[in-house]
Formats: sequence, C-alpha cells, structure tokens
Amino acid sequence: VGWTMPLDEPVLTLTQKTGTSSALIQLSSGTILEFQDSLSPSFTLPEPCVSVRSMGQHTITRAHNNRLYVDRELIADNITSFYCLPHFLVMTSSSHELYVTSAELGFKVEKDGGTNTARRLERGA
Repeated sequence: VGWTMPLDEPVLTLTQKTGTSSALIQLSSGTILEFQDSLSPSFTLPEPCVSVRSMGQHTITRAHNNRLYVDRELIADNITSFYCLPHFLVMTSSSHELYVTSAELGFKVEKDGGTNTARRLERGA
C-alpha cells in the first residue's frame, strides 16, 4: 500500500533516523521534516545542507561550505567529511586534521587541551 504527498519544495536529502523507523527529509529551504506514519515539521536548518545524518537524538548536517551543525548549532566551519558512529562523531577538516567527539562531550571541536581528540592526517605518498 502506498500513497503520494505533494511537497512545496524540492527534496535535497533523505535519511533514516537512527534507532527508529522514521525518515528525515530535508527540503531545499533547509526545513527538516520527520516521517513515520505522517509527515511533520521537525526544525529548519540555518542553511541547506549536502549531508544529513542521524546520531541518537541528534541530527548532524554539513553544508556545501563545510559548516558542520549538530541540530541547529554550528560546531565547526571547516569540516570536509564526517561519519557518525553509535557513540562518536568523527570528522576531517580542510586543514587535514581528524577530530573525534561525542554527545557526552557536547560535540565540542577544540584543539590543544580541549575536550576532543584531534590528530593531523598525513597526505600523499
């Protein structure tokens, strides 16, 4: 059994909400909709994002300009990629550093005595 629902804007991303049977749908305006049995607005991102992932109760997004958001909060502005693990968020930066942080640490991205682990990545051969 299927059905169709017209949307007012194009869909940019579609991803499963971790640990649920819900889907997160990002519209071109940055609005995030949650779908389970019905479609309901969840929140609007500060800007449309190219990557949307769910990590527990948090939504992790990255914009085309490498800004990384947790829910609606900007946590870093030079992130080129990220990966969500069950308890950790792993990110790489445009300055070739690897960051590991978590919800327990407030998703802080800091170096030199901060609350996460940062490590320079080797490049080339």
